[in-house]
Amino acid sequence: MPQLNPSAVHIPSIVNDMIVIEIKDNTFSDKYLNYDITDARKRICRKGQFRGQYIQLRVTHLQDGKYAINLHSSDADNCSFLFEKISGFPPRHYGFPL
Repeated sequence: MPQLNPSAVHIPSIVNDMIVIEIKDNTFSDKYLNYDITDARKRICRKGQFRGQYIQLRVTHLQDGKYAINLHSSDADNCSFLFEKISGFPPRHYGFPL
């Protein structure tokens, strides 16, 4: 069973309209990962599935605030990451270190 290592996942801590998820572990290049985004009250705001090591999710509909994104698959451990949605945050190279 592959381990979804949090150090191999890059998710920015502050987002505006888009959040980029980058998985840097090639083990997951052909596997489906499920995700859900929860708000501070643990309510699911969005959920879905993607395949591969990179995805952009539009989060314009989310109100400003703090959220958690949870990644999981049927054959890997869960990983959770915190991020903050700030409207008007200056666009940058999301998902990549500056």
